[in-house]
Amino acid sequence: MTAGYLVAWCIYLTCGLLVSGILWYWTNGMKPALLRRMIRACSICVLLLPYYSDQEQTWLAPAIVVFVFDSMSEGIAGLSSAGIPILVAVSIALTFAMIVSVFKADYR
Repeated sequence: MTAGYLVAWCIYLTCGLLVSGILWYWTNGMKPALLRRMIRACSICVLLLPYYSDQEQTWLAPAIVVFVFDSMSEGIAGLSSAGIPILVAVSIALTFAMIVSVFKADYR
């Protein structure tokens, strides 16, 4: 791995965590708590999920960036490459947010 690749990932993760922190602050007083947790879980999941930028290489890129570029360059056929992992990760995050809200009993 090159130093530029690692620096780019460090910058992206720092900015992603900063955006997540700002969103966390904005949704702090949101009612109901279930909606707040679902928004937080989805945003963190979409921002920080990595995916292979090319099927033949081991380089990773943000999955949302791969999703957007594949959809622009390949159309509908390109949506499934990074779209399915994003969909699965968001589904797991939403399920986790619902389970946490049920056990905390403040979902109203």
